[in-house]
Amino acid sequence: MRFIYFMAVLGLLFLGCSDGKLNLMLVLWNEDESERSSSSYEERSSSSSPEIPSSSSENSPSSSSVEITPSSSSEEEPPPSSSSEEPPPPSSSSRGPRSSSSINQVEFPPPLEEGQPGVERNEPGGLTRYWDDCKPSCTRIEHVVKNGIWPPNGLARNCDRNDKEMPLYYRINPVNSTFAHFTSTPDAYVEMNSDGQNWIQSVTYAEWAATNPNFPLAAQSGAYVCTADQIPHAVNDTLAYAFAASTGNCGKCFQLQFRSDWNFGAARPSHRAIAGKTLIVMVNNYGVGAEGEGRTFDIMIPGGGPGACNSTPERLGTTQDNLGRTMGGLLSECIFGSRDYPYTDTRGGLTPHERATLEESQECLRAKCNRAFKNHPAYLQGCLWHVDWFMAVDNPEALVKEVTCPKYLVDRYGSTLPLPTRPEDLNPDATCSIGGKLDCPAP
Repeated sequence: MRFIYFMAVLGLLFLGCSDGKLNLMLVLWNEDESERSSSSYEERSSSSSPEIPSSSSENSPSSSSVEITPSSSSEEEPPPSSSSEEPPPPSSSSRGPRSSSSINQVEFPPPLEEGQPGVERNEPGGLTRYWDDCKPSCTRIEHVVKNGIWPPNGLARNCDRNDKEMPLYYRINPVNSTFAHFTSTPDAYVEMNSDGQNWIQSVTYAEWAATNPNFPLAAQSGAYVCTADQIPHAVNDTLAYAFAASTGNCGKCFQLQFRSDWNFGAARPSHRAIAGKTLIVMVNNYGVGAEGEGRTFDIMIPGGGPGACNSTPERLGTTQDNLGRTMGGLLSECIFGSRDYPYTDTRGGLTPHERATLEESQECLRAKCNRAFKNHPAYLQGCLWHVDWFMAVDNPEALVKEVTCPKYLVDRYGSTLPLPTRPEDLNPDATCSIGGKLDCPAP
């Protein structure tokens, strides 16, 4: 293996390469044999069925779900022109089932280097993790449409508790009233206790329940994140995709290239193990950071800690105690737990964690993933991504640049269900709005 890397380095020197590419080869050359084998995500998974992505963090809302089979895809739509009239929402009529070939259409980004245009360091502490199962903020028009302009990737999808995609909006007022207002399908955690009754009494809910015989009971019928679509995915040992929360960046993608240093103290073996790796994240939720800034991200990883919102215990029929700490999740349980207890115990961990080896950190997190998600395959798959590709790392540092979204992420981000249209029997002079912001398009 070292001979292969040696020949690759000579080839790059002969053909000409950037410092970033050479540094990446040197990282691979110097990587310890045991760390290289433990980081090989491909060797732990079937080569015929690629994995999907995951995330985790300190504070932010998101969404998820349980089935492993992804829902239908969404094609990338061009943004409408910015005329004085408010543009119509993107059409989803042309969207069909996701092609499995999209998984293999990999776009390998060039390495990032400080000083390049658009490349910044992330804010200290800006690469956190979370998973809360809540409906993503980017499902709502008010978070996505800015100054009347739709972004190219439209609204994020949301799912029911069985991971089946749900409508984003429903009519809140009676159909025979003189106006029509469509509001967002309620979040299963935040809103089902308040405006949930309006949803389950709506025509949209009745139609949805009638066409979905396995639809949950009304008391459990709010929206969640689409888990199988939005857990992390390892493309290879050095490139992966994931979803993340970052305020004001709905539908945008960012390349994160990890560094070996750490603002919170001496870098741990896990920080050094991911140096040079690249993660491309697509923003589907509001959370950390200032409006529109792309330097802070809360990466979605099952078992990453729910933060402010938490639908996972109710959705999976478990307790938060089994899912790790509210801030930081299962890995934080490893970091701050005691060696007086086994890793499978909620009290078990690495003490002192600053001197834990890479193998010990991965062993602890792997045990906790298996404990928490042994009966939930999609969640377990995403959690183990944190072990095997993300090297059980805690809040790493990275170089950041906004990039074009890979098709893999676009296919798993956008809602494939049409937005509501203006009721045909509504008086021509009557008001009709979606989310209080968008005029209803004609049917």
